[in-house]
Amino acid sequence: MDKPDYIIREVREGANEYEVTKWIGGKNPDDIYRCIHNKVNNRWSCSCPARMFTCKHIGMIKNWIKKGKKSFIDEKPMKDFIKQLFPEGRKI
Repeated sequence: MDKPDYIIREVREGANEYEVTKWIGGKNPDDIYRCIHNKVNNRWSCSCPARMFTCKHIGMIKNWIKKGKKSFIDEKPMKDFIKQLFPEGRKI
């Protein structure tokens, strides 16, 4: 089995909402996880099955933020795919 690649993006600038997509192969992501940071109580939540305060997706986002949110990919194909899945907007 191939090692998965992950892509992190900020859903809305300054909204503290992030998506982590898991890619193993093909044109579509294998999983999409939504992570939210509540700055009032400094708590994170993730839509992954781990259902913990700190899962690997939250850890990846924290590391990504720490490194300055550098993107190494063109996000347009992923955004187009998400728009196809959720033409009226994505809600959790």
